[in-house]
Amino acid sequence: MNQPWRDPWLPDGFARHDAALYCEQLPLSELADRFGTPLYVYSWSHIVGRVGGLRAAFSDWARPIALRYAVKANDNLALLRLLGQLDVGFDIVSGGELARVQRATGTAATTVFSGVGKRADELQDAITSGIQAIHVESAAELALLRRLAEANDTIVPVAVRINPDIDPGTHPKIATGNAAAKFGVPIELAGDLYAAIDGDPWLRAAGVACHIGSQLLQVDPLVAAAERVVAFAADLARAGIELEVIDLGGGFGIRYRQNDQELDLVELARRLQPLLDRQPWQVQFEPGRYLVGNAGVLVTSALYRKHNGRGDELIVCDAAMNDLMRPSIYGAWHEPFPVDIGSDAPRRVSLVGPICESSDVLVEDATLPPASRYALAGAGAYGSSMASNYNTRPRPAEVLVHGDRCWLIRERESLDMILGRDCFAELEAAS
Repeated sequence: MNQPWRDPWLPDGFARHDAALYCEQLPLSELADRFGTPLYVYSWSHIVGRVGGLRAAFSDWARPIALRYAVKANDNLALLRLLGQLDVGFDIVSGGELARVQRATGTAATTVFSGVGKRADELQDAITSGIQAIHVESAAELALLRRLAEANDTIVPVAVRINPDIDPGTHPKIATGNAAAKFGVPIELAGDLYAAIDGDPWLRAAGVACHIGSQLLQVDPLVAAAERVVAFAADLARAGIELEVIDLGGGFGIRYRQNDQELDLVELARRLQPLLDRQPWQVQFEPGRYLVGNAGVLVTSALYRKHNGRGDELIVCDAAMNDLMRPSIYGAWHEPFPVDIGSDAPRRVSLVGPICESSDVLVEDATLPPASRYALAGAGAYGSSMASNYNTRPRPAEVLVHGDRCWLIRERESLDMILGRDCFAELEAAS
């Protein structure tokens, strides 16, 4: 006897109406018919709700927190513009991301520039943009920044990203605040950098920053890091170096599976309040995944069904690891949902892509009913921003939904777009 399908859970902004899966008030099947697949679909209301929910968690504080969205999570210009309209600033890690923020919002005044390998031209662009602060991550970077500041006759606001040596309790590939990580300056060495900044006419100590990792689900590591950063800032104050901002990074974890418990932001706010509220510093966070992760799904069409030599059932999809890389590099889970439900019973299957790699598995060993299309949840962060053209595959289109309206916010790549970047005419002339 066939068993009916029940969604184990659905992100805010998505709902099942009868057999059809909707983003806000639009069926995903209609969006797939109109724009094709693979297709990224984002919920406007989810993003707005997440920004409001994060601020509400800290609403008992005397001074509102500042938010700087981590652009690397999803760099679509339309989403950056939406976040800018919600008074969210930005955390960038490249000159390209700076250009995106400027194109989307017209300003870099509420943008901070992180990253261990900033090039001289990127630092130059940041200086001339009027950026809020540059988060330096080494003495060598600070020396280069100082030379550029003098050459531009500009006093540059600086924060040192310190490494507090905290185990964040997350996947080792996205842990950034332990002693073995490439990120930041060891906290015991950072005081020397601030002494150099304080004595330099071209640099201004604007704050201190840290970021211990991504997809954090427990409050304790974030509190431990904050305690070390606050103690460090207090030591600087006693030495006469007054900071304006304490930036505690982001990494707030979200739900990917039915039983996942997201980071408890209300508890985080309660634990941090005695440390940071009513202090002279502006407290700043850099959420990325938390704001956009479950705002997006990747819709993919089933191409073929087959069985491997062990008898496992495989559904070959038109989406692949080049479209959504996280499962192949992190073993990440993206909850799959049938876009439309038929009458057949669910069974154990894996969703695989067409790329010539054994790691091209989107979802391994899931219980799903047969369907012509599936939606993979949690694809709003580190989905499109990590996509590639591997196997000369065009990257997907992207659509933003608000109520019963939708907008194409990134067109699907064509083969002409991809091939047009290659140059061989001079090679032919020389042969």
